[in-house]
Amino acid sequence: MQAYVQGWSDMVRLVTEGYSWSGQERNVAFLNTRDGRFANVSQISQTNFKDDGRALGIVDWDQDGSLDLWYRNRTAPRLRVMRNRGNSRASVSLRLRSTTGNRDAIGAVVDLQTDQGHLLRSVRAGDLFLSQSSKWLHFGLAEQVSHKVSVLWPGGNREIFSGIAAGGRYELLQGTGRAMLIPTRSQKISLAPVRNVSASSAKFSARVWLPLRIPMPPISYRDSALASKSMVAGDTVQLLVLWSSRCVQCQSDMPKLLTKSVPGVELLALCVDDITDSAEAYALIDALPLPVNWGFVDGNALDQLQLLQHALFDKALPLTVPFALLLDPDRHALALYRGDLDLSVIGADAKTLIQTDAEALHHLAPPFPGTWFTNPVPMSYVAESLGRAFLERFPDTALPYLHLAATQNQGEKRTQLIQELASRHRALAMQFQAKNKPNEAGKHFERALTYAPESAALHHDFGVLLGSHQQLEKAKQQFELALKFDPQSRPSREALRIVTEALSAR
Repeated sequence: MQAYVQGWSDMVRLVTEGYSWSGQERNVAFLNTRDGRFANVSQISQTNFKDDGRALGIVDWDQDGSLDLWYRNRTAPRLRVMRNRGNSRASVSLRLRSTTGNRDAIGAVVDLQTDQGHLLRSVRAGDLFLSQSSKWLHFGLAEQVSHKVSVLWPGGNREIFSGIAAGGRYELLQGTGRAMLIPTRSQKISLAPVRNVSASSAKFSARVWLPLRIPMPPISYRDSALASKSMVAGDTVQLLVLWSSRCVQCQSDMPKLLTKSVPGVELLALCVDDITDSAEAYALIDALPLPVNWGFVDGNALDQLQLLQHALFDKALPLTVPFALLLDPDRHALALYRGDLDLSVIGADAKTLIQTDAEALHHLAPPFPGTWFTNPVPMSYVAESLGRAFLERFPDTALPYLHLAATQNQGEKRTQLIQELASRHRALAMQFQAKNKPNEAGKHFERALTYAPESAALHHDFGVLLGSHQQLEKAKQQFELALKFDPQSRPSREALRIVTEALSAR
């Protein structure tokens, strides 16, 4: 079971990193040869793209009487449209409206009778994989003549419609027996051609306002004098910038960025270069006319920032420089920036976001106008998601997130998280004890007991740790508490006897 769960976890991780579920699954076109077989016409129909295909929508998009195709791909381009420029007159399109069943007449069957025989179509809710084609039923015809249509409505009633001619678009309203001609769209809609942008002349830039204030993982670094420091809360908004002396864009943009100031924003520029090979980074900074608050980011901190990105976004982009995070005075993330950094934009963002309440942040986050149909994402969900993202590699970082999730939840969920926190702190305490790190182990035992103060097993284990390091008075207190919550525990009774005798012998 564990291998099965791990397999799914690894697959989801690969998909979020941009990989495909199954590889390059090209769309394939087959032609019915009317002799019980199909011919592969993918190449001559010009649909044989090297796309990792997913969904397909069929619709007369330009209303010229011939069906067009919309492709949805896993790989870029994510969306393709294939316009059909065939015979636009030898066809009929029908839209059904039900008055006794579901309004869209899902499940209805249409029989269009021609001199050559019967053509059948049904109204469906969902076509193919993850797809929904148009609810207009399209009939390709051999000639332009009038036809009779029989409709079997949902519920079993059959109705005949007349007055249907080739080349028309008609609405069939249940109970009327008459087809109503729908005029085609008068305004022509054209698609803009794809423009090729030269990678050498284009600057990549991305700016994301977060829908709520995201608590940051601990960021440790070495300052310019190589002293160890940690990012802490302050009195002002902070812009954390990651850069590299080997990044071409950083070489041109960072001197301009670092020599400017944004009112009310403190700048911290952390270099991602190896600290043992930092001559180029010092040369770039030394050439600046003004002193700069800068240093070298710790490797673990860099990995945690990457995990933070993974947890916040469906697609896990690699952490590339230049990269910046706008942080409030409590060091919660408000926005992030990738690529070209514009201080005037960042300064305006800081002024807006620092004065915005939690509900307004939810509405400001999308980069386009619209109305939410869902409630804001609660901090309890975000905190737990972040905690899960850090658990495997950085459990010490994960547990404060899970603690926040517990404080934001109620009822059974809160109880489950508290129990998990006690268990995970105990496990970490035992790990540090095995590594002969009593101070770290003791801190985790104390944290575990804040979540499970009546756990006899926790008090006993903590007492064993204290006793093994000659803290006999404190060990005695823990064994007494263990017996208080489990009076029948022989190990705790024996441990208490040994500690009491050792104290008497002093």
